[in-house]
Amino acid sequence: MRTQFTQDYLDKVYTLVEGGMSFEEVLEEFNKKTREFNERPPDSCKIKRLRILGSSDSIRYAYAIEKMKRDAYKRTPRYYIVGATWERTLEKKYGAVDKLPEFLENGYWCMGWDDGDIPYFTERRASIQIGDYLAVKRLNGSGIILIRAIGKVTGKMNNIVMVDWLYQPSNLVVNMRGCMGTIHGPFDLKEGDDPKTTSWNQWLMSIFTLR
Repeated sequence: MRTQFTQDYLDKVYTLVEGGMSFEEVLEEFNKKTREFNERPPDSCKIKRLRILGSSDSIRYAYAIEKMKRDAYKRTPRYYIVGATWERTLEKKYGAVDKLPEFLENGYWCMGWDDGDIPYFTERRASIQIGDYLAVKRLNGSGIILIRAIGKVTGKMNNIVMVDWLYQPSNLVVNMRGCMGTIHGPFDLKEGDDPKTTSWNQWLMSIFTLR
């Protein structure tokens, strides 16, 4: 089982490696401080002995995790419009179930379909990356959707997308532009100043610009 790293540990590993130290040198630096801690006198409020790391594998793994996360936040984000109304659940076989309160409380989003049900939904979800943005919508009349929540993707775990929910608009309605299903995207801002491009960019930013 992989070790669960604290953010403080990840920050230190990343800083040392980016500063020019090899993984082996970082390992020795950490173990040096661990030995100093473990050798402190018994009356120094020491709670427990810390573990000496046996190889640089954990250093490599920690660095890879932090680098991937930081690189993701450097890239240009993409945008997705998703649903949160499930047509069936284990608790309710018929009728719609609003899953948004659960998503907001627990910091995630997921589809109400199994991966094999609608393959292109699964492919769209698989394209989501850390740093992208999700907007949860609900149909609000002919050709109109209501934007209910906006969040930034912080991670992925199997079929779960972890989200930092940033904002819940009070009454944000926009043209549907075909976004009727469970997940639409990725969308991005387009280059150009022609009317069609300008209209697209204004629509996208009317959804994802925090107010």
